[in-house]
Amino acid sequence: MNLLKRAGLYTLRSRGRTLLLFAVLLLAATFVLSGLSAMEASENTSAKLRGTTGASFTVERNLSTGSMNSMGGGMSVIQQEFVTDAMLDEIRKVEGIKGYTAKEIGYYNLTDLSGNPYRMIYDTSLWDDTDLDYQANVIGSFFTEYDELFLSQAFQLTQGRHITDQDEDGIIISEDLAEKHGLSLGDRVLIYRPDWVTGAVNAGDKSVEAEIVGMFRILASQEDRSSMAPYNIYENYIFAPMCVTKSLIDWVDDEAEREGYEYADFYVDDPEQLESIIRSVQEIDSINWNNFNVTVNDEVYERAAGSISNTTILIRTLIIVIIVISAGVVALFLSFWLKSRLRETGILLAMGIPKTALVLQHMAETALTAVPAFGAAWFASRWSAGWITGLFESGIAAGTAAVSEWDFARVCAGGALILSAAVLLSCIPVFRYKPREILSMME
Repeated sequence: MNLLKRAGLYTLRSRGRTLLLFAVLLLAATFVLSGLSAMEASENTSAKLRGTTGASFTVERNLSTGSMNSMGGGMSVIQQEFVTDAMLDEIRKVEGIKGYTAKEIGYYNLTDLSGNPYRMIYDTSLWDDTDLDYQANVIGSFFTEYDELFLSQAFQLTQGRHITDQDEDGIIISEDLAEKHGLSLGDRVLIYRPDWVTGAVNAGDKSVEAEIVGMFRILASQEDRSSMAPYNIYENYIFAPMCVTKSLIDWVDDEAEREGYEYADFYVDDPEQLESIIRSVQEIDSINWNNFNVTVNDEVYERAAGSISNTTILIRTLIIVIIVISAGVVALFLSFWLKSRLRETGILLAMGIPKTALVLQHMAETALTAVPAFGAAWFASRWSAGWITGLFESGIAAGTAAVSEWDFARVCAGGALILSAAVLLSCIPVFRYKPREILSMME
């Protein structure tokens, strides 16, 4: 009788042993496969996170190096150069920077093409029949996608698209303001600057025609709305291209002279390269860096990446613990079962069957149980992977966990090595005896 037939008959005869080994291997392989898929999901989430957390750096005026300029009447202001468009063009060319934004804020009216103003949204009658109840907060931006209100999920773009530095007249308004006045994507409106007199040079009415290219939904809440002027209420925020707000703000002499920004934010493709990108930026010779400060903004990424990293370490530790415990349990079972077969082993050895053949028989017996156990683990882990991933509060979406063929191949190969080693170790205590000694022990 060859060893494969003996292995098959023994496996069928010893149903209790076979089912117990099957259960141990099934559970171990399922948990290891689920753990590997959770680790892979964690790494994928981390990679995706690196491009979506808005890691950036800010270039802003360094007022500490500015000079004081007396305005008379005991008042002085700090004179310092601003972040200019030329600086933005230089910095944005640095490899690894995917976008940038600066803000220019003005309070203007929104009207139809005939000049009829749209009343803003507010929670109190305090502003009824005043100029303020028509004023919107118009935010000039190069890339609204990188505005902090969208990055922080305070606002969510629900219709249309974001504004880029290629836009000339596209604007984004809130769904609430659009609903109030029956506006929709593609409608054209006027952003209107009233004739303000105080502090004005060349004062006069001015307007810019714009097209609604996007709408946003407000997800964040505001407190004390009843005391806010309409332009401070989120529903009345309007995002416009920087060229639009610049054309409307030229009536203030100070603004006309400065032609720049207090600060600008630059967003990077990979937060892990943020420091090296900043070093490259600070090597730009055309910028006097003594007049500007550079600040790193990667707190969101660091917190999220740290959480995911801790989860990955925990999962890896659990996988190692499961493998070690399972290997120990299997080795212990095999050792006990082999000792219970001393008489069979002695008879087979006395019949001239070599020890290597018996070792191979035990390996075949184990393989006949392991193969279906690993196969069943493949299907079981496809269900349990998402469940196990969901146990960790790491920001990993359970739906992203999926068992790959590569992980299954690794588990099968690793399991084969561990089981082979366990069989060999369990055979050593018995096979060191001669057939006569084994049979005498049985007597």
